[in-house]
Amino acid sequence: KANGDSIDKILDAIKNATGVDLASGHKGTKITDVDLKADPKTGDIAVSVKTTTKGAVPADGTVTGTMKGHNDTVVSNSKARDSHAGDIQKKIDGVDIKTAQGKKTPKEVVDTIKKAIKAATKPDGTVDVKAVIDAVKKATGVDLGTGNFGTNPVTKVTGVDVSVGKPDGTINISVKTHTKGASPEDKTVTGTLKGNPTNVVNANKAQPTNTAAISASFKNATLIKQGTRTIAEVIKDILKGKNPAGILANIKTETGVDVAVTSNGTTITKVSLAVNAAGDGIDVTIETNTPNATTPAQPVKVVVKGETDAQIATKIASNLRDANIAKIKAEIKKHLDIKTKQGSKTIKEIIDEINAGKGAGVDTVIANLKRILGIR
Repeated sequence: KANGDSIDKILDAIKNATGVDLASGHKGTKITDVDLKADPKTGDIAVSVKTTTKGAVPADGTVTGTMKGHNDTVVSNSKARDSHAGDIQKKIDGVDIKTAQGKKTPKEVVDTIKKAIKAATKPDGTVDVKAVIDAVKKATGVDLGTGNFGTNPVTKVTGVDVSVGKPDGTINISVKTHTKGASPEDKTVTGTLKGNPTNVVNANKAQPTNTAAISASFKNATLIKQGTRTIAEVIKDILKGKNPAGILANIKTETGVDVAVTSNGTTITKVSLAVNAAGDGIDVTIETNTPNATTPAQPVKVVVKGETDAQIATKIASNLRDANIAKIKAEIKKHLDIKTKQGSKTIKEIIDEINAGKGAGVDTVIANLKRILGIR
């Protein structure tokens, strides 16, 4: 009106602000002016409507009335209520709760909170809201603090409820509040918490158990059939398996360790082998994949102990020694009776003849031994 708007615009503004429609329902009578006076303390609006009706005597008239609204205090409190509700919604809507959720499914999280709500509900129906808030924080990480928002007025949390949402891991949450002096005083704020769905939770549960089982299988593992092969040669033989199944089968042959390619949802996708830094074993890196887990690919690193190249070289030399000694013993055993070759010589004469070559070296002594005794 102060802007010089037409009466029609003024009537539209009144309708939009109050719901009172002064523009219709009085055909033949025209509204020429409207005057409004507000009382902030009571919330009342005094209305004075001037009219004119052509042909009536008198033609002009005035209609008065009072529209009942909220006073300024109620309006202020209601604004505060809505502001506090917005603060609460920021805490509960679209919040990622995966860390706090841990290994619980969405249903298990909901059941945990509902159990706490039941325990916090007294026989008279009142609820220990602080206990419920603590339970929500522990289960989801959502922190509603003391449950009080603002100072004057204070918006108090009076209740919390949760339910399982969509299969994508969401949890529906609603927070009931009360703001004294607002209109209405009670308001419910809703939101959606974002957690891991059940299949991800189950995969995350299984994954560490499965990888730990693989690691445990290799505890104190050794090369039981290394023989005279070096670590590098054993690795080469194991890697003749062209895929994880083949390599694992060869590992079983070499170590006795039996690991399945797939177990409880975790699949071994790659096996890498290398001589370890000490040279006394194989560093085994087993790549695994657990579908639906938060981090599907997880490596397992273990060590299989064996003998060093130096130990193998010693073993080869020792084996050669033992084999040759056995041959010498066998040859001597074949010629235990030397009477025929001895002829008319005494034993001392034979020994002296054999030892006569000592100055020329052991080869001469052996040659004498073969000649005199007939050893080939």
